[in-house]
Amino acid sequence: MHLLMEQCGGKYWRIGEFLALAVDGSRVSVPRTKSNEAAFAAKNFGQGGKAKRRLKWKNKKRRTKKLGQPVKPQIWLTMIWHIGLQMPWCWRTGPSTSSERGHCQEMLQRQKFPENTLFCADAGFIGYELWKAIVDGRHHFLIRVGGNVHLLRKLGRVKVAQDIVYFWPREMQRQKQPPLMARLLSFQGARGPVHLLTSVLDPKRLSLTQARDLYKRRWGVELQFRTFKQTFGRGKLRSRTSDRALVELDWSLLGLWMIQLFAAKEQTPLAIPPEQSSAALAITIIRDLVRDKHRTIAGPKILSQRLREAVKDEYQRTKSKSARYRPPCIDQPTTSGPLIHIATRKLRQLYRSLATAA
Repeated sequence: MHLLMEQCGGKYWRIGEFLALAVDGSRVSVPRTKSNEAAFAAKNFGQGGKAKRRLKWKNKKRRTKKLGQPVKPQIWLTMIWHIGLQMPWCWRTGPSTSSERGHCQEMLQRQKFPENTLFCADAGFIGYELWKAIVDGRHHFLIRVGGNVHLLRKLGRVKVAQDIVYFWPREMQRQKQPPLMARLLSFQGARGPVHLLTSVLDPKRLSLTQARDLYKRRWGVELQFRTFKQTFGRGKLRSRTSDRALVELDWSLLGLWMIQLFAAKEQTPLAIPPEQSSAALAITIIRDLVRDKHRTIAGPKILSQRLREAVKDEYQRTKSKSARYRPPCIDQPTTSGPLIHIATRKLRQLYRSLATAA
C-alpha cells in the first residue's frame, strides 16, 4: 500500500524534504454485548472517590447505572495519516481505555517509516519517551505544547539561538537521561497564541510559516475520522463479538483506504490536489459499481473517468453555520504557553556530566 501511495503521490508524497504524517485518536462504538463489554468497555470511569464523583455527574439525570457496570463499549483507534495525500498510513486499535501515545510508540517500533518523517500531533502526544523514540529513529516531531510543559533555557555552555529550548522532566533527571533539544515556535491562531515544539533545529529546513501550515493541515486527520464514521457509515460497528469487531474495523479502514487510493491514482496525473478530492463521491461511485456490477455505470462513462470527476464542488457558504451544533469550547481562548525556566547551576553540571559520559 505504501509503495502504491508513493507511486501515485507525485509531488504530494513529501512536503518540502519531509514525509509529513499526522497522528490522532478516536473512539468507534460497538454493540453492547458481554464479549464487547469485557474487551473494550471501561469500568466505572476509573477507580476511587474521583471516579464516583464523575459517575454521579455523568448520570445525574438518569441514575440507571450502578457502580461497577461497564459504560458503553468502544474501540480506541489511533491513526497515523499522510498529510500530503490525505489518506491513512497505519493504525492501531485497543480498548476504550488505551493510550494513544502508547499506540504511537508501538507503531514506531513495528512500522518502518521513510527517512525524514515528520510526525505532527496535538497536545495529547506530549511525552519524553515518545519524543525520544521519534528522535532515536532519526525522525522529527512537530507537537503543540501548553502550560503543562516545562522547558529549560541556557542549559549548555554553547550559545544557541533564542528559540532553542530543552525538554527535561524531573523523572528523567533522576534517571540521568539526557535532555531533548528542540525549537519553540509561536504564532497567533484564530483563538489565541499557538505554541509548537519541533526537533527540527534549523529554521532553513522548517520555517515558522511551514510549521504553521503543516499544523493547520493536520486537521485533515479529524476529517478522516468523520469520513469513516459518517460518510462510510462506520460510526458504530455491527459485530457482536470482540474478535470480529476488530476484524470488521480493520477491513473497513482498509476498504476506505483503497477507495481513496483509487481516486488519487486517477486524479494525481491531472494535477488535482488531494485536498480537492471528494471521498464521499468516490465511495458513491464504488457502491454504484458493486450494486450494478452486471451493467455499465452511468452509460458510457467508465470507472476511471468517474473517479477523475470525484472532486469537491466550489460552493462557498454565504451564511454562518448557526443551525449546526457549536461546541461550547469553540469560543474559549486557547491554553497558555509552556513554562520556560532558566537552567540552574545543578542542572548544568548534571548536563555536562552526562555529555562527558556519552
